Amino acid sequence: MNHHAQSKPGHASGGHAGHLPSSGWGMAISAWLTGVYFIIEMAIGLWTGSIAVISDAFHTFSAAGTYSLHTCAPATMQMGTQC
Repeated sequence: MNHHAQSKPGHASGGHAGHLPSSGWGMAISAWLTGVYFIIEMAIGLWTGSIAVISDAFHTFSAAGTYSLHTCAPATMQMGTQC
């Protein structure tokens, strides 16, 4: 039996969609905060000369890019709208 098929009182479904921001301000804030963290992490990596920290900064950069794309995706789905 699928545990997601049963719904609990007060819940629309048994999924996890409500746990993370999916669009709008929450996703935009996540993108900005992750971008700021990338800049700080990259600066520390360059200052200390740590290749591991620089590598992790680029991993963080890819996450910031993903958040940014996810924020812009709904706008680009409409005809004539650019992000």
